[in-house]
Amino acid sequence: TLLVGQHAIGGLIIVTNVRRALQLQPQLGTYSSQPTSSSSSFLVNPIATTFGDPSIPTKTKLVTAAFLLLFCTVLSPGSMMNAWLNTIRQSQPDLEVSETNIALFGSSSNLFGALATFVTPLALGTYRAGTLFQYFQTACIIAAVVSFYTVSQQGSNAGSLLTWGFLLPLAISRVGLWGFDLAERQILQANIPSEQQTVFFNSERGLTQAVSVAMTYLCYIFSDPSSFYVLVTVSGAAVLSSSIILSIANIIK
Repeated sequence: TLLVGQHAIGGLIIVTNVRRALQLQPQLGTYSSQPTSSSSSFLVNPIATTFGDPSIPTKTKLVTAAFLLLFCTVLSPGSMMNAWLNTIRQSQPDLEVSETNIALFGSSSNLFGALATFVTPLALGTYRAGTLFQYFQTACIIAAVVSFYTVSQQGSNAGSLLTWGFLLPLAISRVGLWGFDLAERQILQANIPSEQQTVFFNSERGLTQAVSVAMTYLCYIFSDPSSFYVLVTVSGAAVLSSSIILSIANIIK
């Protein structure tokens, strides 16, 4: 019942914000069949398109780089995280990581992410807004990583620390992730010429897929549950590096 309620609330939030967006910008609900000049090329270099175009501001390129780094992570609801949690649940029953807690982690992450859509429209279009959301995500991720490394030293309190010190900050961090995601979209739309946006967004999407594939390959290399700390460290470093890049972007005028 709780899971159904969370999904229902999350769905209601998303539908409400979609309706709000359509009211503010009715053109979002229309489709144009007119091809753009940038869509005539079937072969593009994603890296050159995303980072090599001199007409795109350096700040915008840095925001894109920070966005790409966020795909280099296992600290989110997904197959790798669920596999590790299920392994811990079976091999260390004293930690009391129940199936219910694992399911709540996934649904709560989506709920917290949806909540970000209420806050983000108030500050969309500014580099500072995206940076603040990313700082918030980074703070949550750092708290989770610290808890992850201290679980083995907590004895009887390890189960509570894993649930409240590791999984809960990861779920809450989705507010920052989704907030930055929405802010990044608005920043790109405001700073990239409209005739270049189709190719740029497709190129960026291709790069995000490439980063995800690279992270998946890393997961295969360190597939043993005892090596999960390597993936957690890489993920934490990627999120922290994203915040550093955004800080640099805010310095550039």
